[in-house]
Amino acid sequence: MYADYAFYVSVFFGTQISESEFPRLASLASDYIDYITFGKAAKLVETSEGREDARVTAVKRCCCALAEQYSAIEKARTAVVTTLNSGGEIQSETVGAHSRTFRSGADTLQTATTAKAELASIAKQYLLPTGLLYRG
Repeated sequence: MYADYAFYVSVFFGTQISESEFPRLASLASDYIDYITFGKAAKLVETSEGREDARVTAVKRCCCALAEQYSAIEKARTAVVTTLNSGGEIQSETVGAHSRTFRSGADTLQTATTAKAELASIAKQYLLPTGLLYRG
């Protein structure tokens, strides 16, 4: 795991994730960083031997941002399940001559898919300047 909760709160200034949820979400984020960097981030952090340089800090900040995105993805998935189980989310409602329109499950699922696509964008934002995303 690249970042701990103390880093998340004191350096990243995160507030969206509770201390109890952070290790699980940061672990998911760290796995994603390893995937997208082909393990180069892990080697960088290993070889830094406690020295904080800008690239290590970028990896830690990326981990925190991705953890927050994973939290958003989980919330979107929960909303999809709740919506599908309850028959749908109300999109609009008119009281005079009563009319009710439900949002389709596909609309809600699209929100979850969009949130997941944002992972790569977040990783690029933090890791592109470090050279860790270079495929060569």
